[in-house]
Amino acid sequence: MAQDALSALVNLGYSRTEAFAAVSQTKQSEEAGNVSALIALALKQLGQAGAEIMADDQRNRQDP
Repeated sequence: MAQDALSALVNLGYSRTEAFAAVSQTKQSEEAGNVSALIALALKQLGQAGAEIMADDQRNRQDP
């Protein structure tokens, strides 16, 4: 199941490293009962990570 989710995320354009980290963090969740749920949770994880990076970048641009 994790391999299928990893493959799906890579096919969506995420790097293998990003996809592996997201799947690893989410595959232990009780909500990850099937591959579709695992992919959805991993995408959520990737989205949160991306939002944090963008917020940090924005703060760094505002600091004199």
